[in-house]
Amino acid sequence: MIGRPQVSGDRPDGSHSRRRFLAVIGGSAVVGLGAGLSGAAEESVPAPWDVDVVRPPTGFGIALTWSGVDPCSSVVDHYRVSGGGVERTVPAGVDRIHFSPESGRSETYEIVAVTDDGRESSPATIEAVPGDKARIVRTHLDLDASLIEVGETAAADIVLDPGLEDHPIWLEGPITIDVQFSSPCAVSITDYTFDTDIAASVSTTPEEGYQQSRSHDVSFTATVELDEAIELTDPLRIGSVEFVGADAGGSALDVSVSLESESEAFSNWTPIEVEAASGPPPGISNLGLVEWGNTIDVYWDVDGAECPSFDSVEVRVDGDVVDRVQPGVNRITIREGGFITVRSIDADGQRSRPLTGYQEITSLIADPGTDVYAKTPGSAIAPGESVVVPLECRTLVGSPPDLHYSEEVVVEASLVDPCTASITDAAPMVFDEEEWMFDGYDQSDESFPPATVEIADDGSAVTITYPQPFLIQAFETDDPFVGAIELTGQAAGATNLYATLDRFHSEPPSYPWSTVRVAAPDSIDGPMPTDPDGDGLYEDLSGDGAVNFPDVNTLFQQMDSDAVQDDAQFYDFSGDGTVDLQDVLALFETI
Repeated sequence: MIGRPQVSGDRPDGSHSRRRFLAVIGGSAVVGLGAGLSGAAEESVPAPWDVDVVRPPTGFGIALTWSGVDPCSSVVDHYRVSGGGVERTVPAGVDRIHFSPESGRSETYEIVAVTDDGRESSPATIEAVPGDKARIVRTHLDLDASLIEVGETAAADIVLDPGLEDHPIWLEGPITIDVQFSSPCAVSITDYTFDTDIAASVSTTPEEGYQQSRSHDVSFTATVELDEAIELTDPLRIGSVEFVGADAGGSALDVSVSLESESEAFSNWTPIEVEAASGPPPGISNLGLVEWGNTIDVYWDVDGAECPSFDSVEVRVDGDVVDRVQPGVNRITIREGGFITVRSIDADGQRSRPLTGYQEITSLIADPGTDVYAKTPGSAIAPGESVVVPLECRTLVGSPPDLHYSEEVVVEASLVDPCTASITDAAPMVFDEEEWMFDGYDQSDESFPPATVEIADDGSAVTITYPQPFLIQAFETDDPFVGAIELTGQAAGATNLYATLDRFHSEPPSYPWSTVRVAAPDSIDGPMPTDPDGDGLYEDLSGDGAVNFPDVNTLFQQMDSDAVQDDAQFYDFSGDGTVDLQDVLALFETI
């Protein structure tokens, strides 16, 4: 059963330093307090840049290239290219296009980035004249598929073509082949092969196969020594590259072939689009961004069943990963602004479609007003372990609040993932005016209706209701408590805990939260240890479901091992803060 939260003297959480800090900086340094803060601003659509005209692979038509944003962390869905009576689109991540306009004259060509909801960037334009001279030798790529899913594998054959029927070419000496994908986030090379019928030897950079090296490999160079001179009269397959969809987006697969007999390399490309896999990992929705002074709160809803089934959530700012959290965490604080993307990731590495938004940091300090904060323990608890978490009423700017309401007051607390930790008990505040307040809700007085406590069946939430009247008059040095809850660890992981009082309002809402972490020991030598009685100590070291002499022997034999010492909190049976022979004896005495 939960007792009264204990409060005395200076507290280790530093709540007094908030006021000292404000006193030091003075009122003039406080920028953007309270009103005037806003949620995520609608980001502008980034336009393509560095537009250029290059020689067409076949010699005919128009070939344009440009620079664009990373398709895996951007709102851009595709690029629309128009001019010369032609309009074409390519997926984001593809940074080039080749087509034949209706006109052979100089024309203005326009490239526009378009989002999946139809918003457009400002256009990038360039003047170009179509090419009209065939190239003698050219190369192309034969694809298995130009549209694949995340996790799906495809291949492309690298083929040399004779450009003119009446102009045969002899291939002699080494052939150098460069292969590259334009978007490293969308596609990764897994393997490559070369035709042994024509190759005497092949050397590649890097030398190892891609399936054995780091993820997101997007290029390689190969030198093929021919077994003999070859007359190129028909298309010739010289090799193949295998790739896998790594993330939803697009990429251009670019190949360049250099021949010893030719003064310039021959290149070509083909677009590839990667879709999110059918049935993506159970995901997240409703991204929110709120600036609080020099930080940004990033938060989202977890979809699906009560216990998240995906593995983690990844948060990026301008394409760089800034945090990766467990599925029960749905709100974090970041200290840099920009283009923000959030995705869920399952155990196989498949990623959901991104939630995207844009938020800059514009102010120094923000005042969230008065709120309720759940003071969770700073260290992880074990599965089966229970801790008391006070619900503290606090304010950042000014003195602690005096609360006096003549109406019903409701305090609520909720967990994102009750499969990691659950609320197993709760209690309203019990007052002791000598320690921390002048007056309060005295349930011993029969004229005061008793406060009620309701806990959800799955342990995910609790509601504490105080009927009228309600009065807290706090000392200057203390933030008063409005209740307490008991949390019990269920399984290793982390989950956010939220607390609110229905009479507190701020704009935008601050929704203070804390994180509950639940940790379990790793395997010592075989099966995972268990905690049969749920006291947070893992007496069953052998993992056979019983506490017996083999467990005592395991602790004795493994007492100094990293597996035991790194998880000492789970084997401290003597309660002295260390694991040694005293713990072996203490475990022996329980059998």
